[in-house]
Amino acid sequence: MEQTALDKKIKKILEHKSILLVLVVVVVCIMFGTTLWSNYKTQAEDYKKQLKEKSSKNDLISAFDKSNGKLNEFVSFFPKQLSGDGLLSQVADYATQNNITILSVAPEEPQSHEEYITTGLRLNIQSKDFKSLISFFYTIETSPFPLRILHWSTKIVDKSDFINCDVNIVSIQLQVKQ
Repeated sequence: MEQTALDKKIKKILEHKSILLVLVVVVVCIMFGTTLWSNYKTQAEDYKKQLKEKSSKNDLISAFDKSNGKLNEFVSFFPKQLSGDGLLSQVADYATQNNITILSVAPEEPQSHEEYITTGLRLNIQSKDFKSLISFFYTIETSPFPLRILHWSTKIVDKSDFINCDVNIVSIQLQVKQ
């Protein structure tokens, strides 16, 4: 009996084909709309993620550019390296100011380190007293140029009143990696 009641209802719906057609169209439209909305929602989320990533990258690039500008500004305050003739000339001026005689000079090849480059001189100098020698060292170490004394050793010559000294002086230049 249930079968016949169901058959009657199906026959009644089939008799009204326009209602069935509208019902099918409504179901198809709902399914199509749901699919479109789902795709749109997925694309919108993807675009939001991409926008967030690009914004983050732009922030990083801006921060890098700002840091790079600050680094260049910082490095510009460092004194320029003396090399070759400029280094020898400056050391000779300091020697003359402090009553030091330069006996011999041997330039060294520039040495590249991770953050800086050094250009050096090996000097054999002569002084009448330790005060002049220490004053010469002090003048080099406190000069406005990036000069440093890496090594020095002295010996007093027996038959003279002079102090001989071997000195290794370097000029330092910062390496800025971009």
